[in-house]
Amino acid sequence: MKQLQRKIVPLVMGASTTILTIAGTYVSVLTLQKPAQAASRCECVQYVRNRFGLPSPSGNANQWNDGYLQRNRFRQVGPTRGSIVVFEKTFPGADSRNGHVAVLEDFDPKTGKITVRGANQGGNSIENNCSNVNSIRFGTSINGRSDVSFWQR
Repeated sequence: MKQLQRKIVPLVMGASTTILTIAGTYVSVLTLQKPAQAASRCECVQYVRNRFGLPSPSGNANQWNDGYLQRNRFRQVGPTRGSIVVFEKTFPGADSRNGHVAVLEDFDPKTGKITVRGANQGGNSIENNCSNVNSIRFGTSINGRSDVSFWQR
């Protein structure tokens, strides 16, 4: 009896590896999924960096408009949905030592109040590899304030 020669061919593509075993006219296929990376608790800067693909290190939130965003081709704009919001440490509701960054979801021009999406603001949704994400509405109007800014590419 003639022995069939077997050939094993691994194919790696993205999140899975497929192994083909070829023996004569018989082909077996086994696909192995790589385990998903577990989301972790994030600081606000990690969430925004992940969402926009920004490099590390980025410093504290209140340092983002001191050159970090400009070096990454962002420009300051008015309150625009989807823009990065930088809260200085003096903005009511932001961390009094580091400030806060998030993404603008909604702006009411009549009241000046905004809703932002981000991490480290009391949430538990998983998004952009962060497990503590949610949307919050700030009760303080942004109208006439210089301690909040908005950034887009």
